[in-house]
Amino acid sequence: MAIANPWKRLSARTRKILRTIAISITAVLLLIAVASVGLVAWLISGVGRLDEVAEGPGPAAAGTADPVYLLMVRDTRLNQTAAGADVGRTDSMALIRLKEGVSIDVVQLPRDLLVDIPSCPLPGGGATEPITTKLNAAYAYASVEDPIATPSAHGAACATRTVEELVGFDIAGAAVLDIAAVGEIVDGLGGVELCATVAQASGFAGVQPGCQDIDGATAVRFARTRVGVQDDSDISRLERQRALLTAVAAQLRRQSLPGDLPKLMGLVRGVGGELSADEGMVTLGNANRVVRTLKGGRYTVRRMPVESAGDGVNLVPGAGADGLWRAMRAGERLPAVED
Repeated sequence: MAIANPWKRLSARTRKILRTIAISITAVLLLIAVASVGLVAWLISGVGRLDEVAEGPGPAAAGTADPVYLLMVRDTRLNQTAAGADVGRTDSMALIRLKEGVSIDVVQLPRDLLVDIPSCPLPGGGATEPITTKLNAAYAYASVEDPIATPSAHGAACATRTVEELVGFDIAGAAVLDIAAVGEIVDGLGGVELCATVAQASGFAGVQPGCQDIDGATAVRFARTRVGVQDDSDISRLERQRALLTAVAAQLRRQSLPGDLPKLMGLVRGVGGELSADEGMVTLGNANRVVRTLKGGRYTVRRMPVESAGDGVNLVPGAGADGLWRAMRAGERLPAVED
């Protein structure tokens, strides 16, 4: 005897509401778990779209066994409105691989990494000139004609093409989150338990060596500040961001559904205006994959291997970088990376 599908008994309106809730929950889970940066749904009210830019032909890039996404945190000064104002550079960037049921793997990309930024389209119809410079400039170069207040689709597209040339495979989608939303995420979760080393805690008010609960404002300072703490390096800041990501992921795993649904839905609404993402990044299928993997699989964070460029400031890919990209592309377990 055939078993009736209870889903078909629901009205179209009810099914639509349930789909929206499912995608919204997944958006929050992935947003928090993967870098406090956001692989989140374009379907959520207020979330911007990044896939509106028609890109020119790029270099040949190999496909991947599992989807890999590019996540960026934009740091800007929204009170600047004059020509030439700071459009925001993506000082925090990470590649995220979602290996269904097995792992969510985060690879941090240093902002001081020297890369070849290709020619990228501009909103007015022109294009940028190719240039070799820091990775965090790729977003800024292509977003100079876009409004400052919201993430730029042109900037995200340029950053994506730059990273694809670096790693040699296709990026499945990109998301840009403003730095202020990181604090809102932490506060929305009721704070997180951060474990910091003596060196990491030095110079930060409200952070002590060891493990302690922190709020959103403290989380933003801890992840954002570079000058005047530790050795002023981007590498040290990446280590602090890794500690924060681990804390956020741990707090997320403590959430329960449906009990914590109101909290998670409120979190989505709170960060929606500060986030833009590609349409294809969130589907109902991805919703199930993310939740299952986050709850039952591994969550790893590592930094791309780099070494000094010889000028005392910039970095270049180090030994092990090519092997890391090969493993990410092939769907293999990522090799350990020495800090």
